[in-house]
Amino acid sequence: IARPSLTVLTLFFPEVTLALLDAANDKDPAVQEQVRKSVLTLGKQQPDRVLAMCQDYLLKHPKLVVIHRVVILQTIELIVSTRIEDVSASRIKSIISLASDEMTRSKEVLPDWQQAASNILVAVGNKYINDIMEEILSKFQPGVLPHFFVVQTLANLSDSNVYGMVPFLNAILGTMLPMLGIAKQDNMKWVFSSALCHFSDSILEYLANLDKAPDPTVRKDTFCSEIYAAYEILFNTWIQSREPKLRLTVADAVGSMCHLMPSDKLEEQIPKIIPTIMSLYKKNNEHYVISKSLCQVIDASVNMGSRVLETQLDGLLFVLHHFCLSHWTSPCAVLSVNSFPDRLVMFVLQKLENSNERSRMGSLAVLRHLINSSTATMESKKLLILASIRQPMADHSNKVKKRVVQVISAMAHHGYLELEGGELLVRFIVQNCALPDTFQRSQRPTDPEEVTNEALRTMCDNTLHLLTTTVGRLADVLWPKLLYYLTPSQYSNATSPLCKSLIVLGNIKCNFGWVYYWFYYFLKIKYNCKMNLYFSSFPFNSRGHGAPSLSLLQVLSINIHPNTETLWEKEIPPLLAMLEESTAESLDKKQWDEKMLKLLSETLAVIENEKWVCSLAAEATKYLSTYNNAQEEKSFLYRCIGVTLQHCFNKEFVKKQLQEILLAARHNDAVEREGVAMGIGLCANSHLEGTLAKLEEFGKSDAFKKSQSIFNLLKDRNDVEVEKVKSTLILCYGQVALNAPPETILNRIDQDILRSISKHFNTKDLTMKLSLIQSVGVTMKAQLCHLPFIFCLTCITYTEQDFIKSEQTDSLRTPVRHLVMSTCANLLYPLLQCFEKRNFLITQQSFQCLKWDQCVVLFLQHIETWLNSGRDHERERAIIVTSHILAYFLDHLNVKNMVSFHNVGALLGRLSPRCSDPLPAIRAAAIDCIYSLLYIQLRYEGFSLDYKDEAVEGLLPFKDELENPDHSVLYKTCSDLTKVNADKRLPQQQLTTLVFMLFEGLVDSQTNCCRASSVILNTLLKNRGGGLQDLWQWDRRY
Repeated sequence: IARPSLTVLTLFFPEVTLALLDAANDKDPAVQEQVRKSVLTLGKQQPDRVLAMCQDYLLKHPKLVVIHRVVILQTIELIVSTRIEDVSASRIKSIISLASDEMTRSKEVLPDWQQAASNILVAVGNKYINDIMEEILSKFQPGVLPHFFVVQTLANLSDSNVYGMVPFLNAILGTMLPMLGIAKQDNMKWVFSSALCHFSDSILEYLANLDKAPDPTVRKDTFCSEIYAAYEILFNTWIQSREPKLRLTVADAVGSMCHLMPSDKLEEQIPKIIPTIMSLYKKNNEHYVISKSLCQVIDASVNMGSRVLETQLDGLLFVLHHFCLSHWTSPCAVLSVNSFPDRLVMFVLQKLENSNERSRMGSLAVLRHLINSSTATMESKKLLILASIRQPMADHSNKVKKRVVQVISAMAHHGYLELEGGELLVRFIVQNCALPDTFQRSQRPTDPEEVTNEALRTMCDNTLHLLTTTVGRLADVLWPKLLYYLTPSQYSNATSPLCKSLIVLGNIKCNFGWVYYWFYYFLKIKYNCKMNLYFSSFPFNSRGHGAPSLSLLQVLSINIHPNTETLWEKEIPPLLAMLEESTAESLDKKQWDEKMLKLLSETLAVIENEKWVCSLAAEATKYLSTYNNAQEEKSFLYRCIGVTLQHCFNKEFVKKQLQEILLAARHNDAVEREGVAMGIGLCANSHLEGTLAKLEEFGKSDAFKKSQSIFNLLKDRNDVEVEKVKSTLILCYGQVALNAPPETILNRIDQDILRSISKHFNTKDLTMKLSLIQSVGVTMKAQLCHLPFIFCLTCITYTEQDFIKSEQTDSLRTPVRHLVMSTCANLLYPLLQCFEKRNFLITQQSFQCLKWDQCVVLFLQHIETWLNSGRDHERERAIIVTSHILAYFLDHLNVKNMVSFHNVGALLGRLSPRCSDPLPAIRAAAIDCIYSLLYIQLRYEGFSLDYKDEAVEGLLPFKDELENPDHSVLYKTCSDLTKVNADKRLPQQQLTTLVFMLFEGLVDSQTNCCRASSVILNTLLKNRGGGLQDLWQWDRRY
């Protein structure tokens, strides 16, 4: 709906205003608020006219409900407050009269209605104080108890118009004093006490700004006698009331009145006032007003140089300390520090020694205020405070730690951290930046004041950042000391805030032209070691420390080594961009590790300083033991040491480091064993001879003898087993083969690596078995295309024969079987690719083909145990695996010369009976296996890849027939299928093997398969029996 124009409003102004005033009766607060705003809009245009209409509306409707009258009165207040300058004097007087009448019409106290009227008088009183006072004082007569809101209005006027009201206060106080004695109701006592508090505050403000006051001759003495007389009634009688609200208001008033009391009277009353007000702490939960009052009493006593105050100091400090968790108790102590600095400071520091949590929190709150508010007084006590803060720093309570952090923040801004002992405060902040996450606790009532590790850690993060960015003089304190906290593992969780602060400090130093090469040489070595080798490898660990660590490396590049600056400016930004686009879940860890190792390698290459690189390797090796609880990080550190050793050309140093790594490793841990192996393997890339020599030497050492010497050699690890040490050594050989240059490792594979590994193949230890399989697999995979085919096949066959055959057959899922099969599967495909790419002689190709069919048969020999299993799921899995192996072999078979597939008879004998297995899925898979076998035989006989044999293709329709579970149908289908097999597709020399395999099928675990074997034998003998008779006669002659 479009807004009406001003012209329309002008024409219908009275009607619109009256309609709005009628609408003010709505019970919806939102409607009431909109009415007030709308009438105010009209009132800003024509204030006199709208005020007159509001006034007339109230006069013509004396029986309006209270809420309706309140809305109209509030509207009048709004118009008067905003446009009082435009309201005529006559209208002001009528409004004053109206408001006064509305306020006092009812003898009872009706807060909403009467407060709205009182607010109008206060708003008008800001400009027309004399007119207001004339009206109010007419209802404030001696000897007659005034209306509650008359007194309330006077109190509010003294706040809103100090300079206008103070000249009237002497007369008002004179009239009020007799009224105090006749006030019997608590609400009247409360309003008189509140008024006296407001009057005292107004007088104090007036006296504090006499240069702005209209009457600069006003003095404190003008009000002393009346204020003291009122104080006697309030303090001696009313403060003992049972009404908590009244007691607090009286205490508030007494605090303000003390500043206006005669000095001699105040000195006389201090021994009474302070204990009385302090006693209110126990009677009331609202400590704010009590503390404020006490603060004013102490302030007044100090200002007048009270001697009696010192006698109250012990009790005062004791009570204040007890309630010092309140925000307003600490300033009370601050006020007295200027008069009694030694006693107050000693009191607080003594309380810090108390191990009670609440006591310490209170003491620290007071100490913080003392430091912030009394700089000059506390200057001589800085060292004492630094020494005393150590005890609460050792407290285990997070609540206490939080207060300590607040105190340290205050101390930092007042020069404490630059003093001796200040570094302990910095360490405390860093320690709490490194707090771990809070562990889940059992369900119990939650403490609303509990400070979790996360909350305290965030507070310390912010404090460290503020100290770095806002306290300029701390730059020399924090730099370079913060660098020291980057290396110890206990501060790992603080890496992110530390790096961010150091980045700021580093930039500040660089901006001032600070460049100092070889700055803290060994510190830089440690820093570079830990930052680049550990933090960046797991960039989202420890609250995402990867990006800040890399950024700091870039800032410090010229100080770590001048040669790194250009490289890191090029390489680090893309890494930071990669982290910004990733999460802990989406980051490709393998790719990231490779990038980190590459950065490390390139960095060491550009440094070109043998001593520097060797020092880095030595420091990294020293840090290994600090990550015993973080095995993944420790494993990566081993790899980094390996990369670093690649760039060390001191062979004796390299051997020494390898010796330390092998001796210090925790061989019982699988992750660490692999980490050690990868590190040593990377080292072998540049130091093959030395690495192999060290491994051979280690293999002959006392570490492999089950004697007491192992405990001395392996550094107090009495639980170490020789088999675990051997496992590490075996893995090392595999990684050496993987990482060493192909042109140098080929001659050493058989001579050194496999010779050293093979002597452990007779082990029964599971860990060693797994290490052997893994090491052989890594070796073969690394040098697959450089080794003779028969050599690779022999290694694979030897490994799986030696280990798989020793595994129990009642379970498929064993670690050894899984690893062997995975290793062989991973090697077969690349092995085939490698040999297909090489130009072998015809004899080599023929031999290759012969060995491939043996390899396939070898795999199937291990599966056949489950082909005959009594468990349905095992037979199903075995036949499906067989189907996949044969199909894969057929797809990748490339025969260049006609040869025989010698094992087709044996395989058909194993698979044919499965065509009548109780499970339909097994029957269908068996047809697929026979189909693939017959085509493999055709390929060996020289048929082309696209050749389709009519008889073999005729096998596929049998799959549909085998869906019928009827036994007679299954046996007939097996007979028909055998006729295809018994055709010329099966070589004559394979028949004997097929027959013997079918004989074994007569004792199959499944009755159906036994009968199928009989049917197949019967059909086979009928169709090909003549050839078998010739073979029998030939055998008989021999």
